[in-house]
Amino acid sequence: MGPVLSGGMGPAPITFSEIESWQRQTGVSLQPWELRLMRRLSFDYITETQKAAAPECPPPWAPDDDSEKNRAATANKVKNVMRSFILSKEKP
Repeated sequence: MGPVLSGGMGPAPITFSEIESWQRQTGVSLQPWELRLMRRLSFDYITETQKAAAPECPPPWAPDDDSEKNRAATANKVKNVMRSFILSKEKP
């Protein structure tokens, strides 16, 4: 069982019958809340995959704070990494 099924128009959320089949074949018995969670995660996976296709979509690890202060801090970190890299190459 994967996160989604292949549908005619793209990925489709896993179905309860697909989860039931997986349980039967693996011998794993999920609680009702776990079944609902698995299905919900499948929907969420599809939603986030579609959002991620947009070029302006921020990476999931990026902070929500897009302030000037955050951009400056990120720029300083990049400068320091580059400076360290250049200095390490200059040493004999």
